Amino acid sequence: MDGFDSTTPNYFPTLEQILHASRARPVGRDKWLGFHHGEKHPSLSIRLTSTGAILLHCFSGCSQADVISSFGLQPNDLFPSRTPLSREELRAIAAEHRKQERLKRGWDIVEKAAAARIRQRVKESTAYSRELAELSDGSPRERELCFLFHRTLDLLRGSEALADRIHKARVQR
Repeated sequence: MDGFDSTTPNYFPTLEQILHASRARPVGRDKWLGFHHGEKHPSLSIRLTSTGAILLHCFSGCSQADVISSFGLQPNDLFPSRTPLSREELRAIAAEHRKQERLKRGWDIVEKAAAARIRQRVKESTAYSRELAELSDGSPRERELCFLFHRTLDLLRGSEALADRIHKARVQR
């Protein structure tokens, strides 16, 4: 996890592993809801206690052992052998997760804007090509429409390249 030094307790990676794998969303202080079965609504409750223990509950009725093993963990991975977490440590965990959520939402917005730009360019090029198809040869508007059609295609290629760069940057994160 970014922002933590070498004294960071070893349960942070476990919590982050669970939060990431379950696409968890914060629902309160040190509480998250995540997906465990690929469903439309979250079915997994995740809670970090003041002692650093990670509590998991599947509302679909899965056994505790099944839930833990689905993340590639052992039961003892959820219970650190150290003193309870301080409020500052709990806040650091929650703040880091909120930061990651804000970044994810920001990337979602950028990707949606790029997709909207591509859709607009496709509509424009389709309209120009239809109008060109309906024109008679030698029409005075033909040259202008050809220019607009090719300009729109160039813009579309640029928008697609931008969307590819956005996707690659997001995947590399």
